[in-house]
Amino acid sequence: MSPAKTRINLPRWLLVAFTSVFLLLAGGGIWLYQQEETHALHEASEQLTAVGTLLNKQIIDWRRERIADGNTLANSVFLIARIEQWLRDGNPATEAGIRTHLMHYRDNHRYHDVVLLDSDGKLRLSINGRQGPMAPDALDEIQQSRLTQKAILTDIHRSPESGKPHADVLVPLFDYSTQSPRHVGTLLLQVNLDVFLNPTLRDWPLPSATAETLLVRRDGEEVLFLNPLRFKPDAALNMRIPSSQTNVPSVMAVFGGQLGFAEGLGYDGRPVLAHLSKIPDSNWTLVTKITRDEALSNWRHISNMITALTIGLLLAASGIFGFVYQSRGLQRFRSLLEAETTNNALRQRLHLAFQASPLAASITRASDGHFVDVNERFEQNFGWEKDELLNQRSIDIHLWPDPEMRKLWVSQLQNMKTVVNHEAVFLDRTSHPHDVELSAAMLDLDGVPHVLAFINDVTEKRRGECELADYQRRLEAMVGERTSELALAKDLAEQANRAKSAFLANMSHEIRTPLNAVLGITHLMQRDATERQASERLSQISDSAQHLLAVINDILDISKIEADKLRLEQIDFAPGRLLSDVLQMIEFKTRDKGLGLSAEIDPALPAALHGDPVRLQQILLNYLSNAVKFTQSGHILLRAQVVESVGNRVILRFEVEDSGIGINAETQKRLFTSFEQADTSTTRSFGGTGLGLAISRQLAHLMGGETGVVSTPGKGSTFWLSVCLEIATAPLPTENVAVDIDFEAEIRRSCSTAQLLLVEDDPINQAVASEILGAAGLHPTLAENGEQAVALAGTQHFDLILMDMQMPVMDGLEATRRIRLLPGHALTPILAMTANAFGEDRDACLQAGMNGHIAKPVSPKVLYAALLKHLPHNPPAPNKAPMSDTEFTLGSPTPDIDAIVRNLAQIPGLDIKTGMAAMRGKADKYLNLLDKFIKHSADTMAEVQNSISNSDHPTAQRQAHSLKGAAGSLGLESLRTAAAKLEAALRENAPANITTPLLLQLETVEREFSNALQRALGSTDKNAPDTCDASAARDLFGRLLTFLAEDDMRTGDLVRREIDLLTAALAGDFADFERLIDNYDFPGALELLQRVLATRPEFRPE
Repeated sequence: MSPAKTRINLPRWLLVAFTSVFLLLAGGGIWLYQQEETHALHEASEQLTAVGTLLNKQIIDWRRERIADGNTLANSVFLIARIEQWLRDGNPATEAGIRTHLMHYRDNHRYHDVVLLDSDGKLRLSINGRQGPMAPDALDEIQQSRLTQKAILTDIHRSPESGKPHADVLVPLFDYSTQSPRHVGTLLLQVNLDVFLNPTLRDWPLPSATAETLLVRRDGEEVLFLNPLRFKPDAALNMRIPSSQTNVPSVMAVFGGQLGFAEGLGYDGRPVLAHLSKIPDSNWTLVTKITRDEALSNWRHISNMITALTIGLLLAASGIFGFVYQSRGLQRFRSLLEAETTNNALRQRLHLAFQASPLAASITRASDGHFVDVNERFEQNFGWEKDELLNQRSIDIHLWPDPEMRKLWVSQLQNMKTVVNHEAVFLDRTSHPHDVELSAAMLDLDGVPHVLAFINDVTEKRRGECELADYQRRLEAMVGERTSELALAKDLAEQANRAKSAFLANMSHEIRTPLNAVLGITHLMQRDATERQASERLSQISDSAQHLLAVINDILDISKIEADKLRLEQIDFAPGRLLSDVLQMIEFKTRDKGLGLSAEIDPALPAALHGDPVRLQQILLNYLSNAVKFTQSGHILLRAQVVESVGNRVILRFEVEDSGIGINAETQKRLFTSFEQADTSTTRSFGGTGLGLAISRQLAHLMGGETGVVSTPGKGSTFWLSVCLEIATAPLPTENVAVDIDFEAEIRRSCSTAQLLLVEDDPINQAVASEILGAAGLHPTLAENGEQAVALAGTQHFDLILMDMQMPVMDGLEATRRIRLLPGHALTPILAMTANAFGEDRDACLQAGMNGHIAKPVSPKVLYAALLKHLPHNPPAPNKAPMSDTEFTLGSPTPDIDAIVRNLAQIPGLDIKTGMAAMRGKADKYLNLLDKFIKHSADTMAEVQNSISNSDHPTAQRQAHSLKGAAGSLGLESLRTAAAKLEAALRENAPANITTPLLLQLETVEREFSNALQRALGSTDKNAPDTCDASAARDLFGRLLTFLAEDDMRTGDLVRREIDLLTAALAGDFADFERLIDNYDFPGALELLQRVLATRPEFRPE
C-alpha cells in the first residue's frame, strides 16, 4: 500500500492577503517612483523660474537705467545749448567744456565711450577718439530716436572699432526754444556689456556643473546668441541655431512663442530643463537651463532607494505576512522624507533669493544678533568679509551704534512678524555712518528664531534729497527774482526797440532828404559840366554821397536784422546769371587796380534756384569789394560749388579768394561782428564801417548757411559763404534777350506829352526833381503838401503822380487815399518818392493805394524806368511829315543837308530824334558820324564773326557791346536791338544754335542799314566840313593823355561830353577810338591818340 500524499493547505485568507499586499506594495512603489519624479521636475522648474525671474528683472532694470541716463542728457537744456553753439561756431573752449562734461558722465555711469553726432549723422566728437563714419544700421536707429524724440537702447551689435559685442544708448538732442523742435544732434553712449550684463548672465546663484543663462534673439531664420556663455565664452554674436531644430528651448521661445518651463535638447545635444521668458520692450529672450541629469540627480538617488525598499518589502511580505507594522513604518519614513525634501527645496529657494538679492542681506539670531550668513552685497556695502562676520554679533562690531535701538527693533519685529522700510543708521567697518532702510521677517531655523533682514543703503539718496530740497528752495527764489527782472527787462527792451525803430526811421528820412538833393543836383551838374576840374570835383561829391548812402543802407540792414524785421524774398532765379552780373559789377574796379579776376563754377550748379537773389548778390558783392579794397596786386577768384544735394534742396558754397594783405588768426574771430574791422588803422587806410561782414553773416543765417574766412597774413584771404536753397520746381521761363534802354531818350521820344503832378514839400528836392524830369521832356505841376495835391487832382487830369510821404498839413498816405476816391483817379499811377526806406514803409504805401515806391536819394535811371513803365505814350501825330527843317538846329543849314535828313527819316528802324539829340541837334555832325559808321561797321562785323568762330565769346561780347552803343547813339534802333540780343546771348555763354541765328540777324540788319544810309547820305563830307577849335582840342587831348596814362575811369565820361570836338578832331579815327574806350582798352586808346597827334601837330598839348 502506497503512502498517502499530504498537502499543506494554506489558509485562503492568507493567499488573498499575500496577493493583496504584494499588489499593493508593487503598485505603491511604482506610484511613489512617478510621484518623486514629478516632484523633482517641479522642484527644478521652480528653481529655474526663480533664477529666470530674478535675472529678467535685473535686465529690465538695467535697460531702464540706461534709457534713463539717455533721457537725462536729452533733457539737459544747458548741455544742448552748448553743443548747438559749438556745432555752429566750432569754438575750442566750448568743445573742451562739452568734452569734460561727457567724460565725467562716461566715468560716473561706467560707459565705454560717449560720441557726439551732428544733425546729419556725422561724427563730431568722441571721448575715446573714435574715428570714421557711422554704420548704416546705426544711422537708421539714430533716425528712429530722432523721430520719437526719446532715448533708445540699441540691440547688441559688434563695435566697428574693436569688433566686440556692445550696445548703444542713442540720445536725440532737440532745441525746444523755437516754435517747432529743431534737431541739434545725437549723443551715443556706448555700453560696456562686461560691466553688468555679461557678469550677471554668466554667474549662477547656486553651485551647478551644467547650469547656464542664455540671452538670444531672432536673426532671420536663426536664433542668435547675444552673451558669452558659461561654457562657450565666444558665443556672443557668433553662435546660431537654425529654426528647424524645434526641440531646442531657445528655438521654442523665439519661433514657437513658448514661455515658462520647457524640456528639450541643449545646443550641445544633451537633454535640458529650461525656463523661457521675454525681456519687455526688446526682442530679447532669456533662457535659464540646466541638464536634466543634474536637475534629477537627487531624484535618482531617492528613486533607487524607493526601488530597493519596495523590493525588500515585497520579499519580506512573501515570508512574513505580519510585516504590517513595518509597512506603517514605511509610511512614516515616506512622510519624513517628503518633509525633508520640502524643507531642502525651501532652503534652496531661500538661499538663492538671499544670495542674488541686489540689497545687502543678513541672517542673525534674534536673541543676540549673532551672524549666521551675509550676502556679497552686505560685504560690499559695509566693508567686512563674510568669514570675519560669522560667529560675531552685530553689537560686537558696532553695526548698530546704539544696542538699545536693536533691541527695540527686534521687539517690534517679533510682535509684527515683518517690518518694512524701517529707518536706521548703521556703521561700516571704518565707523562711517550709513542711512539704511531695513525690511525684515522672523525666520525659524531648527526651532531657533532668526531675523532675515534686507538692508537698503539710502545714504546717497538722503543726501540727494536734502540737496534737492535746498536747491529747489534756492531755485524757486532765483526764478521769482529772475522772472521779475526779465519782465522789467522785456518792457525796457521793447521800449528801447520802439524808440530805436522810430529814431532810425526819422533819421533815415532826415538824412535821405538832403542827400537826395545832393545826388540830384550833382547828377544835373555833371550833365552840363565842361571844365575838367569841375567835373572831377562833381565826381568826388557823387562818390562821397553814394558812400554815405551805402553806410546808411548798411545801418538800416543791421537794424532790421536785429529787430527780426528783415524778410527774405522767395523767387526763382538763375544762379549763373547772378554770378555773371556780380563779376560785371566788380570788373571795372579790378581793371582799375590791375588785378586779375576769374571764376570757377561747379558744372553741377542747378540752372534755377528758389530764394533771394538780391541778398545773395549783396553778400558776394561785399566779399568781392573787400577783396579789391585789400588787394594791391595779384588776382581775385570767385568760386561756386555744390556741397550737398538732398531732395529738392541744395547746399551751395561760395568762396572769394584774393592775394591781398591777409588777416591774423586773432582778428578773424571778430571779423563778422558789427562795426568790427581788422584794426583801427583799417578804417583810416581803406575806409568802411565794419558792418558789411556782420550783415553778410546774418543774411547767411537767414538762408540756412554760415560764413567764415581762412587767411594767412601776407598771402591773402578766402572768405566763404554757405547757403541752403531750394531747387526751382519749374524751369525759368525763356527770357527775351536783354536790351539796354536809354530811358531818358525813350521818355523824351514817347511820353513827352504826359501830365505829371509832383507832390514835394522840400524846395530843393522840388527843384532837383523838376530838373531831372525836365531833362526827359516832362514838366510837372508842383504841390507842396498832400492837401494841395488832393485839390489839384480834383480839378485837373494827371497821367501820373509822384508823392512824398512825410509832408506838413497832410501826409502822402492820406492824400493817396483821398485821391483814389476822386472821380477818374481810381487807376491813376501814384508812385511814392520818399526817404522812408523801411520795409513797413513800402507796405504802407501799397496799402494806401500807391503803385510803387522809389527810395530817396532818387536815381535818375530808376526814376526814368518807373516813369516809362507807368506813363502813357504820346498819341500819334495825324499825317505829319516825318521831319521838317524846324525840328533841328542845323550846324550848317543847307538845302542838301535838309534833304538828306528827310531821306534818313524814311529809313525803317532809324530814330532821327535820338541821333540828333545826341549831337545836340547839329545835323552836320550827325551826318558825319553816320558816314563814319558806314565805313567801319563792316570791319566791326567781321571782327565779331571772327571772335565767335574762334570761340572767344568775351571778346565778341565786348565788340557787340561797342556796336550796340554806337548804334544806339546814332538812333539805329533795329541794329542796336540786334546787337544787344547777341551781346546778352554771349554773356550767358549760350550755345551755337542760339548765337549763330542772332549773328546772322545782326549781319542782315547791318547790311540793310549800310545800304540804306549810303543811298541817303550820298557825299556828306562835302556838305558837312569837319572843323574844330584847335585850342580847345589841345586842352582836351592833354586831359585825355593824362587820364589814359593813369587808367582813370572818368575817361569815358569825358569822351561822351566832348563827343562833338573829338569827332571833328579825330575824323576817321574817332570810331576806333570810341570802340577802345567802350571796351576799357585804355592802353590801346592811348596808343591810337599818340599816333594821331604825331600826324596832327596843331592838336598837340603844350
